[in-house]
Amino acid sequence: MNIDSKKSSAIHVSPIIITGNSFNEVTPTIFGYGFIHVDNNGDHVTVTQRGTGTINIINNGGTIVVSNTGNGFMSIDNVASGPLIVNNSGNGQVSIKTSGFQAIIINHSGDEDYVYPPVEV
Repeated sequence: MNIDSKKSSAIHVSPIIITGNSFNEVTPTIFGYGFIHVDNNGDHVTVTQRGTGTINIINNGGTIVVSNTGNGFMSIDNVASGPLIVNNSGNGQVSIKTSGFQAIIINHSGDEDYVYPPVEV
């Protein structure tokens, strides 16, 4: 078998992508095979992914601290000026969209999907 490295179909995908005007205010950490993508135009973001999950953050607001120990997908869109703290230990999809000025603290465990603010029926 002849392998030509110039014709390899392997593509390297970075597990951490940081963009935005305040990209230097992001502290990402990954333990495992997960992914973190942060577009930060706000205050400081500290984000930790443990496992094979994915965290996607758009921050145009205040300080964010996020930890995902599950294998699910987290999507956070923050324009709140108060601090946002999110801990997820489940495997479902977590969708968070914030606004306002007060602190928001979310602790979620379990494998069901989670939406904040809750959808009114």
